[in-house]
Amino acid sequence: MFLALGHVRGYKGLEDIVHAYRRLADPDAMLLIAGRPLGEADRQALTRLAGGDPGIRLHVRDISNDDIQDYFHAADAAVFAGAPQLASGSLLLALSFGVPVIYPDSPLSQELLTQDVGAVYAPEALAAAMTRVRRADRLQLAAHARQLA
Repeated sequence: MFLALGHVRGYKGLEDIVHAYRRLADPDAMLLIAGRPLGEADRQALTRLAGGDPGIRLHVRDISNDDIQDYFHAADAAVFAGAPQLASGSLLLALSFGVPVIYPDSPLSQELLTQDVGAVYAPEALAAAMTRVRRADRLQLAAHARQLA
């Protein structure tokens, strides 16, 4: 399962993640988007974007600190899109839980991330990065992610 966890905001690139997920040629793949929306408009936009796709699950609400671990333990990979942030709490959480990450190419990802912890991708290559991580040895990626964190 791919996990996109964090605040639901337009700049987070959730639309790109949903479109990339739909391009995967993997009927067993799932996408879970979890986090608190800025307002009802963001919630409705995300619901429309998911469009009733049975492979996309939405947990669009405040995620308690106690529940965050459940999301990361269930995830095969954490996926990020949109404008790369100078610091991402969700990225650091994913790594600390040993979850492989799929992150946009940026100065942060070039400095911090290696292919050993997931995939760094150019904007047009998100679906390919998701496929690469899905086919990789996730136990090995997870071990490297925990070491990096």
